[in-house]
Amino acid sequence: MPRRLLLAALPLAALAGCHQAAAPSNQGATAPPANVAATAPEGRDWSTVVTRTVDSGYRMGNPAAPVQLVEFGSRTCPHCAAFAASGMKPLVENYVRTGKVSYEFRDWLRDGGDVSAALIGRCKGAEGFFPLLAAEFAYQPKIFAKEASQTKAMAEAVAKAPENQQAYILAGQIGYLDFAKAQGIPDDQARKCLADMPTAEEIGKMNARADAEYKLDGTPTFLIDGKVVDAVGWPELEADLKAALAKTGA
Repeated sequence: MPRRLLLAALPLAALAGCHQAAAPSNQGATAPPANVAATAPEGRDWSTVVTRTVDSGYRMGNPAAPVQLVEFGSRTCPHCAAFAASGMKPLVENYVRTGKVSYEFRDWLRDGGDVSAALIGRCKGAEGFFPLLAAEFAYQPKIFAKEASQTKAMAEAVAKAPENQQAYILAGQIGYLDFAKAQGIPDDQARKCLADMPTAEEIGKMNARADAEYKLDGTPTFLIDGKVVDAVGWPELEADLKAALAKTGA
């Protein structure tokens, strides 16, 4: 998508996109890689191994895990936050740490707030990606309260600003600068992260590719080994993971 339209084209409260309604698809399915790395690096468990992927996401766990889980998630989506609250602990403790399942989060930009949130969420690199993601989900109520008080004039100020300043201005309006400060990210660093339009554009292009391939209707949407599954909550997703693991014999 054109850079100049990135924030202007995304409404601030497009909550209608916050659900999982995509039908299962076999498009783009790939066989999981061989489990060539059975043990984590010495002195670490797999949940501490985080790498950036070619699809603009971040993967936690064994990159050669027999089952590969991907979430397309929105940092401003209550359903994504609900999954994070109920599902992340058992997912990490019971599946990612063992090296049998890897978990990748790919940002899905539903609105302008997601752009600011995604860029702030990368401020601490791979090591800080998942802690910041969890913290942003927990911070949602404060963001929603500020979004509700945003005026037309404030929105116009974002739209009229230079493209590399839009995310910073919006972040200040809806609370992400306060969030960043609370997470130990100084303002100058936050400003630099929020001016990273190449990364925002990269995520936007990934979203367009994923939408064309998987016909994603909402968030969270989960892929297991490249196939969309119906699960939204943890119990259903865990059942799908167990079934996928059973097929691999892991």
